[in-house]
Amino acid sequence: MDIGESERRSGNRFPIETALEYKVILGENGAEFGSGQTINLSSGGILFRSDRTLPQGVMIELKIDWPASLSGTAGLILRVVGRTLRSEATNSAVRILRHEFHTRKRP
Repeated sequence: MDIGESERRSGNRFPIETALEYKVILGENGAEFGSGQTINLSSGGILFRSDRTLPQGVMIELKIDWPASLSGTAGLILRVVGRTLRSEATNSAVRILRHEFHTRKRP
């Protein structure tokens, strides 16, 4: 079964493809950092492609370049904290535990 076709999800998925950065939280062992791209998302989860296979069942923080802006001027970042549910090759599914929007820092 393809990870993107699983019917385990409860919310509608939206095919939003945008850049992200992630931090896998490894407890006392520190953290792993990387980048990727969203494949789709819903109110409860995110499917994304990353630069490597991620461990299942770990806490993860995602910083997603949101494709819309605030009042047409300020770029937005969606910050998500969740847990990886499953990973196949470089695709990972994350259950969202918390999320919040931040304005993007200007270059």
